[in-house]
Amino acid sequence: MEQALKMQLLEILKKQSSLLDEILVAQKNVHECVVKRVWLELENGLEKMRGLSDEFAELDGCREKLSSEVNFNSEKEIAGLVREVKAKLLKSKIENKILNEYIFNTRKFLKGIFEEVLPERRNTVYSHYGKIVKPELHNVVIDQIV
Repeated sequence: MEQALKMQLLEILKKQSSLLDEILVAQKNVHECVVKRVWLELENGLEKMRGLSDEFAELDGCREKLSSEVNFNSEKEIAGLVREVKAKLLKSKIENKILNEYIFNTRKFLKGIFEEVLPERRNTVYSHYGKIVKPELHNVVIDQIV
């Protein structure tokens, strides 16, 4: 009985490991799409990652149930796969952090440009009735790629 549980756990860990490989590739593709501004490919990549993440979460639930019944620290093969999965999860977390920092810095940079070019966006303007009037954006033509 316990041997069958160990085999199931091994199979789940192997599937998780291969899914994480696919997720890491998808993360790199998403990062490249953001940098190159290829929005349709970005949408497809995010959808693929969402599906892979859902599949991983489902496997993780099964793994948790089996882990409570099996002592995987005594099995070298299982312990090795657990370490491999944890390492890939850490790598995925780092990839996410890098992408989020890139997006944050790009937003901050663009916000600074727009505040410099369109300063009226910062100021609150009131009508003669005392109500806040949202300033309309003027057309801005940029003759260079930023």
